[in-house]
Amino acid sequence: AAGQGFRDALAAGGVAVLEPISLLLVTVPSVYEGDVMADINTRRGRVQGTNAAEYGEHEIAANVPTSELVRYAVDLRSMTGGRGRFTAQHSHYDVLPAHLVEKAKQSLPK
Repeated sequence: AAGQGFRDALAAGGVAVLEPISLLLVTVPSVYEGDVMADINTRRGRVQGTNAAEYGEHEIAANVPTSELVRYAVDLRSMTGGRGRFTAQHSHYDVLPAHLVEKAKQSLPK
């Protein structure tokens, strides 16, 4: 019943589905900066800025949908040979893109 009600509300329009967004701070050796920024983009992230850190490292700040960070520790370790580190904390909510709303609707029980 809840799934049907959700589908009906989405079909009626005027409803926005929100998703949590995390502030991601990644520190990596400068040689990996481009790879990490490209990976953030594939996760629907928005890079907010970069700063030079100590010891030839760069810090990247980005807003990334929290759902896209499930395997981030493993993926960052793989990209940087274990030399990257990150923190993530809730930042805000943003509207879920329409194509992902459709995907969510299709996954609801009938």
